[in-house]
Amino acid sequence: MVLVIDEFPYLAMINSSLLSTLQHLIDHRLRKGKLFLILCGSYMGFMEKEVLGAKSPLFGRRTAQLHMKPFDYLDSIKFMDGFSQEEKLMLYGAFGGTPLYLQQIRSGKNVKENIIDAFLRPTSYLYEEPLLLMRQEVQEPGVYCAIIEAIAGGASRANEIAVKTGEESAKCLKYIRTLRELGIVYKEVPFGEKETSRKALYYLSDFMFRFWYRYVSSNRTLLETDAQEIVWNRRIEPDYSHYMGHIFEKVCRGYLLHQNSKGALPILFTEIGRWWGSNPKTREQVEIDLIARDMDAFLFCECKWTNEPVDYQVLKKLQEKSELFSGQSGKSYFMLFSKRGFTERVLEEAKEKQEVLLVDLEELLES
Repeated sequence: MVLVIDEFPYLAMINSSLLSTLQHLIDHRLRKGKLFLILCGSYMGFMEKEVLGAKSPLFGRRTAQLHMKPFDYLDSIKFMDGFSQEEKLMLYGAFGGTPLYLQQIRSGKNVKENIIDAFLRPTSYLYEEPLLLMRQEVQEPGVYCAIIEAIAGGASRANEIAVKTGEESAKCLKYIRTLRELGIVYKEVPFGEKETSRKALYYLSDFMFRFWYRYVSSNRTLLETDAQEIVWNRRIEPDYSHYMGHIFEKVCRGYLLHQNSKGALPILFTEIGRWWGSNPKTREQVEIDLIARDMDAFLFCECKWTNEPVDYQVLKKLQEKSELFSGQSGKSYFMLFSKRGFTERVLEEAKEKQEVLLVDLEELLES
C-alpha cells in the first residue's frame, strides 16, 4: 500500500505529536510491513529540519529523499514549440521552470502577448501567484514581499535590502534566511571564498518571482486600469534585455553543468561560480560571469546577451580579468557565450587556439 501525504508540514504544525507518533509506528508496527509512506512538502526548511534533520523523531528512518526542483532551461523550452531560440529564453526568463507556469504559454502568441495574458491582466493566472504563495508560507507576507521586491529591483547586499525595506539589518537577515529555506532566495559569494564571506550577495532563485516582483508588483495600479500595453511598452520591453543578462548567465551555467556531466569540456570541474573583486591597479570593480575549476585548471566564461556579435575586445578583457583571480595557477581556458554570435576575429582566434571556446545560441539550446 502506498500512502502519500502532500504538504505534510501543515499537518505536522497542527498536530505537534505527529512526528513522534510516526516514529513509534515505524519502529514498532510498520518497519516490517508493506506500507510505502511518502511525505511531501513545499516548505523546504521544515522538511529539512523537522523531517530529515538530526533532531527529528524521524531521523534515520527514511529510505530515500528527493528534492523536486524546477525544470532546467533544456526541459523548459520543450513547452515552447513555434518560438525562435531567443524567444524561448525570453519566455524562460519570465515563466521559469515550474511546469504549471510553463503550461500557460501559448504557441500561437508572441512573447509580448504571452506575458500580457499570463502576468499583466488582473484575471491572469500568474497575476497574484507570488502573493498567494507567500501568504501560504509565512506569517508576515508584507515584510517578505518587500524584501523580495527589493532584491528583484537590484538590491543584492544585506545592508542595501535592509535600507530599501526599512528593516533592521539583523532582522532583515532573519527574513532572508527563511526565504532561502523556502527556496525563493539564494546566497552567492565570490568563487573561491568561504560561505561566511562579507561579500555575500542575494538573488531570487525562481525566475517567475523575479519577473513578477520586477515588473508586475510595482505596476499593479497601472495594470488594474487596463494599461497592459503601456506597461509592456514603457516598463518591460525597454528593460528586458538588461533583465535577461542575469537569466542568460544562469542558462550558461546550466550548459556548463550539463556538458561537464558528459565529460564534454576541456576540464572536469568540481567547482563553479561567479567571481567579483577589485583591480588593485585601477581600483575598479571587476566581475567574471562564471569560473569553473578542476584542481589547478580553470575555465573562465563571459556571457553576453547583446544584439551585437561578441568581438575580440571581450575575449581580451576576459583574459585580463582572469589574471586578477588569485586562485589561478595552472592551465586556463576561456569560453564566450553569445546571443548574436561572434566576429571573424574571435572565430579565427578560436580556430587557432584550443584554449578559446565559443558557444552560440544554437549550440546552447541543442546541448
